[in-house]
Amino acid sequence: MEAIQILVEGETDSNFLKTLLAHMPSLPFPLSPANSKTWQKADSEKVPFQYVRLTNGRVLIITIVRGWEKVGSYKMVLESRTLEGATVNIQASAFLFDADAPTTSFGTPCNFGGHAARLAKLRELCVKASPQPDIFLFPDNQSDGTLETLLLDLIPEVRRRTFIDGCWGAYRDCVKTHGAYYQPTLKHAIGQYAARFEKQAATRNQLYESTFADKSMWNWDSPALDPLKCFLSAFLSPKR
Repeated sequence: MEAIQILVEGETDSNFLKTLLAHMPSLPFPLSPANSKTWQKADSEKVPFQYVRLTNGRVLIITIVRGWEKVGSYKMVLESRTLEGATVNIQASAFLFDADAPTTSFGTPCNFGGHAARLAKLRELCVKASPQPDIFLFPDNQSDGTLETLLLDLIPEVRRRTFIDGCWGAYRDCVKTHGAYYQPTLKHAIGQYAARFEKQAATRNQLYESTFADKSMWNWDSPALDPLKCFLSAFLSPKR
């Protein structure tokens, strides 16, 4: 059985990726990737993953590594996985991680933060991997930032202007005026945006599962997604 794998940092990244794939109809999926019945879970694995069988006979695996820096400890994850009791070889792997920035929102140095530094470190961690993984760093594979940087560009203009720039912006500016060491971050803003318009979620994971599925909250046709869509289309191509 031939498998390809995408490694992400957390649950939010996984939920975002599955929903984005659902908005890319040219890909070889039997059903919407966002459909809970489409994706199967392998929770018994040391490094849990979800997978879906593609119409071209391959399997797509999404693995959550919970931190880009842990990739160096997951050498076996890059080579093979146990799927439905059988060992399958990973034909190709891709990383979808945050580029981050050289410094945090508190002004302290970030661990290999910034697109160039993060990319170089990931390549160093995987220098012996074969085949070499493809790497995409949020937001656009060339700039500093995070998944939330990309998500900000997906918020419809009216909601961004009223909630992010208005309500959240006023709060952020107020905290800054008082010189507090703790400064609100973009991750907090995006999380609060999701929470503001979703009342049913009991956990953060459920929050993003539901809000990513709500087409009114995100513009999945935004040009900001073009670099990632191109990357995924190339990676998932059956020609690999």
